[in-house]
Amino acid sequence: MGVRFYFPSSGSANNAQVQPPIGSLWQSSGSIARYRLGVEPAGTSEAGRTLAETLPGPAYAGAYQFVSDPLAAGMWLESFRLLVMTANSSSVGSTVSLAARVALVNNAGTAVRGELYAGRSTAVAGPGITAHVAHEIAANVAQVATSDGDRLVVELGLYVDNAVSTSAGGNIRVGDNLADYDIPTAGATGGRPFFEGEFGGVPYVAGAVGVESASSGTTRRVGAALAETLYEGDLRVVGAATVETLYEGDLRIMGAVMTEALVLPRRPALTASGAQLHVKMPDGRWEPVWLT
Repeated sequence: MGVRFYFPSSGSANNAQVQPPIGSLWQSSGSIARYRLGVEPAGTSEAGRTLAETLPGPAYAGAYQFVSDPLAAGMWLESFRLLVMTANSSSVGSTVSLAARVALVNNAGTAVRGELYAGRSTAVAGPGITAHVAHEIAANVAQVATSDGDRLVVELGLYVDNAVSTSAGGNIRVGDNLADYDIPTAGATGGRPFFEGEFGGVPYVAGAVGVESASSGTTRRVGAALAETLYEGDLRVVGAATVETLYEGDLRIMGAVMTEALVLPRRPALTASGAQLHVKMPDGRWEPVWLT
């Protein structure tokens, strides 16, 4: 199942809930900004960070760390596609590439459960290419199954191939403006950056706090706090807090707080009476069904 995550650029409401250790990919990471990795755009404006690299030779310079909301147990990232706008701020002697680290951490952010990717895009911005262009990283990753509450971490930065003795660097731009469109392809000159992950296991997207268990085949799109048990075959779209139990084959769409029973039983009880079948309804009544 493909899920897109977005990169807010500002706002205390978009701060990361936890602060995992910064990955070892970055040789320069002293000023990394930390935000929430959201499944819905938060509406922040586009903003760039200019990174200067003064180390001799090529180096990775970190700019951002984005951390997701808690994930359900029993899922894993299989592959991803990342598109972000970058530019070169140096006039001579260096090239700039998009760089990223992807990891899975525990709920508190204190332990790394798996290093999934660390590297850079093949495309580069050459000297003097100061206009932002979309760079892409796409990769299959080592599959690490989640425990309940684990979080996905995406760190963004630049790979600066500094061929001169002076400072060199570039600019990386994030933001999730609601009026913008997602970057369509590598090389594009505008659009909203995103991380798109292909997940195996239980397909689950958390838009906020979630407490639940889910079985194979469930499809989940959650936009608020949730406490429930799901069963195979359920399709759920939830827009607010709910407490309930669902059964196989049910289709439920809710936009408010609910505590309820289902309209239909899982398997209606049947009794035969001559040429009739009687179906027991949820309120206890038996309704005749004539056979033809």
